[in-house]
Amino acid sequence: MYVYLKWRRFLCYKNMKSLKYIIVEDNRLDELALRNILSTYPLLQFECTCRTITEAQLYLKNNKPDIVFADIEMPDGTGVNFVKALHGSNPIVIFITSHPEFALESFETPALDYLLKPVSEKRFELTYRYITDYHELTMLAHMQLEQSGKEAIVFKDGFSKIRLQVNEVLYLQAMQDYTKIVTAQKAYLTNGTLSAFLNDNQHFNFIRIHRSYAVLLRQIKVLQKDKIIGQNFELPIGKTYRATIAKLRL
Repeated sequence: MYVYLKWRRFLCYKNMKSLKYIIVEDNRLDELALRNILSTYPLLQFECTCRTITEAQLYLKNNKPDIVFADIEMPDGTGVNFVKALHGSNPIVIFITSHPEFALESFETPALDYLLKPVSEKRFELTYRYITDYHELTMLAHMQLEQSGKEAIVFKDGFSKIRLQVNEVLYLQAMQDYTKIVTAQKAYLTNGTLSAFLNDNQHFNFIRIHRSYAVLLRQIKVLQKDKIIGQNFELPIGKTYRATIAKLRL
């Protein structure tokens, strides 16, 4: 597992692209001081400086920077309200201000960090670590999502060999010596008991919820005492499985 995680992190660093940033700051000297610090980090790529909240909002309508360094006190509003109003855009936000009393309000936003002016090079080293760690986690999540979309199970349905993406499977149903594989489009019937099928595909997180049913953990939308609810299906939870199922984290 440790080697696997190191390999994942290596891929992230290998594929890590430059992070584009904008500065929302009306004070020219403060902007230049910040840019001077940021220029020492090759991963960070400057795009523009916006002198007002309105200018920043217009810029974000047509552009998608990775990071926004935003002063909290601006001529036409506050950086906090600006960030709260961001819809459909999720850049990393770093607040910068001369007033520490604004820190509490900034915590109500998804800002990654809060810097006090004048920003020191030593303090920004910590911010940079936050940025790269967050970016790495985001890349790992995307890689995991991409990988999960490529996962497939292979089985025989009659005389046909079927390759099916795992995330298409809604649930499995035991049919004596056969297993029914149910998707939103159709159902397949493959030779072999449900127990044997689960044993062969245990790495896909199928959860046995009943002597007759198993479901992918990711397909469970609602978990109740005696049943689970997914997209377009409901399945009973067998009495002998309830204690185990109740401990699941969705």
